[in-house]
Amino acid sequence: MKIYLDRDHNAVNFADKLYAALSQKYDITYIKSPTDMPYPEIAKAFAERILRDASSRGILICKTGIGMSIVANKFKGVYANNCKSVEECYDFRTCNNGNVLTMGASSVPLDTAIAICETFLDTDFDVKHAGRIELIEKIT
Repeated sequence: MKIYLDRDHNAVNFADKLYAALSQKYDITYIKSPTDMPYPEIAKAFAERILRDASSRGILICKTGIGMSIVANKFKGVYANNCKSVEECYDFRTCNNGNVLTMGASSVPLDTAIAICETFLDTDFDVKHAGRIELIEKIT
């Protein structure tokens, strides 16, 4: 599984610290988009990257995580969620086969963010929910 991380200008320090912690356990590609690039363009390029490799997962960080999630979810095949707890992230992965985790640098403490990311990366999709994904994919 290929893992990507990117952030906007509001989350540079947070993402740098998150990368430092996660890269000790995971092989992560830290994209580091230009800080003057608007978050919609960052999230668009990120979603397109995720779609090129169906087995990949990604972590997008901005001030709140909301905007990144909105943009990423515009791409069919991207399942993004703005998680604020380990429990929420666990359900996101097991029930919805989420492939893009978004978080807010201003709304999630770093230690919680690390735990959420570890849950996101270590939790498998529970195939008993495959029918839900099929229903989602039929929606246009």
